[in-house]
Amino acid sequence: MLKKCYVITLLYLLISVNLLSQNFYFKGKEINPNQTYIFILSNGTQTSGKVLSVNEEGITIQFSKTSMYTYKYDQVVSINEFAPANISVGAGFGIPYGILGMLLEVKPVDYIGFTAGIGSALFIGVGWSVGCRFYFTPSGSQFSPFISGYYGINGLVNIRDAYTYSSIISETYPGISGGGGLTYSIDEMRKHAATLEILYIYNPKFYDRADKLKYTYSISEFGLFPIKFAVGYRYTF
Repeated sequence: MLKKCYVITLLYLLISVNLLSQNFYFKGKEINPNQTYIFILSNGTQTSGKVLSVNEEGITIQFSKTSMYTYKYDQVVSINEFAPANISVGAGFGIPYGILGMLLEVKPVDYIGFTAGIGSALFIGVGWSVGCRFYFTPSGSQFSPFISGYYGINGLVNIRDAYTYSSIISETYPGISGGGGLTYSIDEMRKHAATLEILYIYNPKFYDRADKLKYTYSISEFGLFPIKFAVGYRYTF
């Protein structure tokens, strides 16, 4: 009896996997249900999502986990695959953006992006960073979690006179930063996105320098906390 249950369970799993991986055909085009597509509609608009089903009623498109719609055959003019998002530019605040500046990202393959950022290190000097991101989802996904690592300016010492506000000590220190974050696309075509990132900084030289100065100049401990946040906007070509 137990052996029979195992066989039935195995058959059920095989059938389920086969149904989940079964491709659809729409107007002669093979559609992968696990892939995101761009849909050109008869009214001239575009939308994006995954195909849930194709039947005599038309084609059902899933836009998100809670949003879907069934279009009639003549309402969908064409279905196109997402072109790989190779280059994106953005602006933001945080270590990847040179503290306050711009970020360029190039993706030679779908899941890996190389970044370069340059900006203002809060008026102390030029901030910069170079790094890499590994994405867990393919291009075209609305939510794209990633892990990241950077080398660049992540330590700042900016001490000014309390009365004249003139600079006494202004120093920047490059170091290693690592962490992860999430990119959320705010439009259907996945061109515009917001990014939030949490990073841990490793910079012994900066902390040694700050430790020597903090008692003399009352440096805030908050500024020395190794966990940093980065927020930004990006546009993908």
